[in-house]
Parts: sequence; C-alpha cells; structure tokens
Amino acid sequence: MGNKLALVAELPTIDNPAMSVSSLRLHECLAKGTLAAAAELTPKDLPELLDYKRECERLLVYSTPTQIAEELVVLFSFYPAQKLPESVGDAKLKLWLNDLRELPYDVLKAACATWRRSTEKFAPSPGQLLSTVDPIMSIRRGYYRRVASVIEIINRQVRADA
Repeated sequence: MGNKLALVAELPTIDNPAMSVSSLRLHECLAKGTLAAAAELTPKDLPELLDYKRECERLLVYSTPTQIAEELVVLFSFYPAQKLPESVGDAKLKLWLNDLRELPYDVLKAACATWRRSTEKFAPSPGQLLSTVDPIMSIRRGYYRRVASVIEIINRQVRADA
C-alpha cells in the first residue's frame, strides 16, 4: 500500500475530520475530485480503492442509542436542569435519539465537547449540536461518495474493455 495517512486527533474537527486512511496517494488523488481521480487511477488500484471505501464506511457508522444517551447525560449535566414530567422527558429523549442517530460516535463526542467548551450558558437543541459537526460529516460523506463513484467509473471501463 501507499504511504500511511494518519490524521486522527483525539476528537474530529473541521481541520481534521479523522480521515485515517491506508493510502496517502489515494486520499490526495480523491481530493482532486471524482473525474480527476478516475482519470488518474487504473483497474490495478481497485483493491486499494475498495479498502479505502471500507474505511470511509467505518467512519460513517452510526452511534448506538446507548452511546447517544450517555453523551447527552454528560452534556446536560453541565447546564441548568429543566423540570419536566417524565413522559415529556421520555419523548424529548426519543427526539434527540432520532435527530442524532446518524452521527458516528467520535463525531457525537466532538459535537458535545465543542458545545461544552463554548461560552453557551444553556444546553443546545439537536440542530445546534448537529451544526457544530456538519462540516466534518460533509467531508466524510464526500470522500465516501467520491471513492464509490471512482470505483464505479473504473468498473465500467473494465466492463467496456472486456
């Protein structure tokens, strides 16, 4: 494989979305864009591209409801508690779980840490929390889509040449 790229920080940030990938060469090639990467890569690169795609998929695995609930308990412990009837609290938790379900655990932790470390005096809404990590998720999803598209383009070329 190519040079190892290790961009993993304690928690992902916009400058470091934790794209720990096996090939610096592929990562840099994909950063140029789908068509440029497809023009530069060949069928010999397919095994490495498939590995890269699996790594991107791993970076997009959703948090479990338990992980989300645990992070929310910690986050909310920093802010004044709201007195809510139990049924309202349960409904609110379900909404939070639904809104945050697509965040990978490391990204969820980064969102909560970013909010806790901010000067905000009150707990966030789900949308406020999501907005703190939207750029990270955009980068991760973008690389996944890009590598999947390049694989498809190369596979089409292989079929056409057969």
